[in-house]
Order: sequence, then C-alpha cells, then structure tokens
Amino acid sequence: MSLARSERVSPHALEHPAFVYRSLDEFVAYAVPFVRQGVADGEPVLGVVGPAELDALRSATGTNGVHLEDTNAWHPVPATRLRAIHRYVTESLERGAERVRLIGEPLWPDGPPGSALEWARYESVLNDVLAPFPVTLVCTYDGSSLRPEVVADARRTHPVISTNGTTGPSADFEDPSSLLARWTPRLTPVPDGAASMLPPFDLDLQAGLAGEGEHDTLHDRRSVAQPNLLAALRDLGDRAVRSGVEEGRFSEIDRHRSHAPTTRRSQQGCRSPVELARNMEHVALPVDPHRGRRREPHRTRGDG
Repeated sequence: MSLARSERVSPHALEHPAFVYRSLDEFVAYAVPFVRQGVADGEPVLGVVGPAELDALRSATGTNGVHLEDTNAWHPVPATRLRAIHRYVTESLERGAERVRLIGEPLWPDGPPGSALEWARYESVLNDVLAPFPVTLVCTYDGSSLRPEVVADARRTHPVISTNGTTGPSADFEDPSSLLARWTPRLTPVPDGAASMLPPFDLDLQAGLAGEGEHDTLHDRRSVAQPNLLAALRDLGDRAVRSGVEEGRFSEIDRHRSHAPTTRRSQQGCRSPVELARNMEHVALPVDPHRGRRREPHRTRGDG
C-alpha cells in the first residue's frame, strides 16, 4: 500500500486504514517504508506499537524525526490515548506541519470482552475525531495472536483494510455514529437498594478569584464552585471497600480516579448524583456534555 503524497485524494483528507499482519517480518516490510516516507515528506511521525514491533522500528528507522512509544505504557486507556493522539496532531499542525503520520496498535487486553470493546469503540471514534485534520493513521493488528472477533471489528472500524499484500475498501465498514449507537449499552435502571450521594464540592477560593473582577463577593464565587469529581470517585471507592466489594470488581473506578480531571474548569457540568449499588453492578458517573466535541478543521495559510 503506497501512501505517497502523489497518490492522496486530498491533502486534508484523513486516511485511516487497518493493517493486519501475521509475522514480525510482515510488519517490518509494511511499517518501515511507511515511517521512512513520512520522514522524507517532512511529516511528524508517531508510532505506538508492541515491544517487538517497537524494537524493529527503532532498529530500522532510528529516532530522527520519529517519535516511538510502547503501546503498553503510552496512555494505556482508550480515553486518555484518544486525547493524547488529538493533542499530538493539533500541536504538530500548530507548529507548521502540513500533514501528520501515525502508526498505532491498540492495547488489546486479555480480559473480559467489554475491555476489548472499549478499544474497538476508540478505533471507530477516531474516524470522527481526526476527520477535520490532514492525518494518515495506520492501525496495526497482529492477526497471529489477536482473537478473530477483534480482527473482524477492525473491518467495521476502518474504511480501508490492508492484508496479505492487498489493500482495498472494507466491505464491513460502518459509519461511526451508527456503529457506536449499536455498541453503546443502554443503562439499566438503578436498583432500589442503591445508595445516592451528591459529589463533594470543593470551594477553591484561588480558582474563584482567578480572572474575576474587583467587586466579587464570597457568595458570587461560591455560586460558581464546581463539584470535585476526583473526590467523588475517591468516596465511591471508599464506599465500595466498606460495603465489602472485592477489590477487583471496582478496578474501573480506580482507573477513572487516576485520570479524573481536577481543575475547576474541567469539572463544569458535573452536577449529576453518583449512584452506587452495593453489588457494584450499577455505577452512574456524571459526564460533562462539552468534553470531546470536535474542534474546527485546521486551516493552513492560504485557506482563507
């Protein structure tokens, strides 16, 4: 699959193929020319792959103009990786890059099906999140080790598939809006025995003073104080422990606690109650409706 500039339909179009390989040699034969072409074109190149693939890329391409990371260590949660990818792209374009080149491997966990589904959802939403930007993103799939259903999902989340030396449109590709609607489970009603609490409020006077006028009153600042989501998640975990819940059953809460936003601005909109069932089967967390909205398309000089 050649991705040279002369073959691209549009300099601003997102290219998001999936590459399914079955050996390290096959990975190297595809990925090394892809990375080298990006360096030759002056594109920022980010690679986030498995340890064996990472060593092979480093040996073959070096580090000049290439940023390489281990997928097991670089933002190993779908939500944080999505933000990190978006930030890398936007910052690269702001520094003057005409196009950004990425090659990445999701961290497919050997756990319950739900954990793999989150990464598949991440793959689908990338089509919308990166659509406004001039990006070439190849997602790699080791067909020799991944479960067949994971590879099948790659055909649903990528418009183009490259495998066995051939490249072409994926007949199974689904529009992200319809696919995510089907993959998003409906919340079941909160059971009658659930405990209910409001997230703790953290009145940060310094944050309230920042950017405010001289005539602010304590009452005015208190009225704009926002819930401390991190404190709410900590309290949720503590309640789980006191209720006798096994530690492994609220690992998802621990993960959210480690990545919870703590700034007053990022907590705006988190006013919903947190519901906790003693059996930890039902947890509803407040969500900021403004987070994750797509930014305006990047414009280069001369776009008007």
